[in-house]
Amino acid sequence: MRRRVWSVPLAVVIVGVVITTALMVTSATEPLADIAVPSAPVDPPHSAAGGPALSTVLAKTDEPVNLLVVGDGTGKSSGSWVFLAAQSLGQRFGRTVEIRDWRLGSAGRYGSATRAWSARGAPVTIWNASTSRNITYFRQTLDRWIPGGVPHVDVVIVSNGVVVDGGELAQRSIELMTRLRERLPGAAVVAVLQPTSPGQRSVSFGGTTAADDLRVSARINRFQTIDVDAAFARSEPGAVFAGPTAYPNADGYRLWATTVSDALASTVRIAPAT
Repeated sequence: MRRRVWSVPLAVVIVGVVITTALMVTSATEPLADIAVPSAPVDPPHSAAGGPALSTVLAKTDEPVNLLVVGDGTGKSSGSWVFLAAQSLGQRFGRTVEIRDWRLGSAGRYGSATRAWSARGAPVTIWNASTSRNITYFRQTLDRWIPGGVPHVDVVIVSNGVVVDGGELAQRSIELMTRLRERLPGAAVVAVLQPTSPGQRSVSFGGTTAADDLRVSARINRFQTIDVDAAFARSEPGAVFAGPTAYPNADGYRLWATTVSDALASTVRIAPAT
């Protein structure tokens, strides 16, 4: 069977694909480092930018860093993979990390900061536009959730998945990421490849899953990826999924967060200075 891939002009993006209505089961105060979960290699970056590693910027504690996350509801709330990944970044780099949630429907307006990790130095701010909407909504409202008054966004993480028909995920994701690349040329845009549940894998088109399609499409269009799907595939389904559902359990969300923070701390690259 032929893979459903999508190609558009090149760019550099960080996108995370998330599932709707997250099952938030982790305490907001529980540090990620205290959670023992299996870690897996991340997909190497596929970037035309050739910029420096994000880790070099994170290591400069006097330099502010701005990350923008856009995706479905699994990235929202204090127990989400976004919050857990923020804690991990703070621990790894000794940085203050703050999360600001988008006020749904408003034009570039975000709420007050939630402190995920406290340390000295300039903060890492995560502008979190995760909400229970589909990719088409995010594409149509792009100028509403790009944070206003922020001089520079370093990385955009796009995360969508279960709420999108498998045959449309790659096409719609590449369309959104391409618009982000055009709208924020100084940012790296990275796609998160969301986990495929055992049930989804068993009914996949010719054995090819939506994550597989997005993986190939991102490579063709030279977008970086964070392969959460591969990390889950190396784990026992019962250890990371909430029963037969498509949603991760508590350990699954921790594995998701660990995989994202590992990538941000190692393989993800930012756009070169112009």
